[in-house]
Amino acid sequence: MSGIESQRRQGAGDWQLEDVRGRGDRVAVAYSWRAPDGSRARWAQVLTLSDAKIVGMRDYASPARALRAVGA
Repeated sequence: MSGIESQRRQGAGDWQLEDVRGRGDRVAVAYSWRAPDGSRARWAQVLTLSDAKIVGMRDYASPARALRAVGA
């Protein structure tokens, strides 16, 4: 089960894409969701691309850190 599916089963909703920025072959993607208690949870990933395919992925609990990781 994916992390997103696990969150949905726990009552998370209102998913929002907050930011997408890239440099070279790396792209930072930041998103958020409404947690069951009503707070907004945030997460990000840095994707490494090759020939328009994702060949690597790293999770970041801080969207700001993910954006810095790609130099954005």
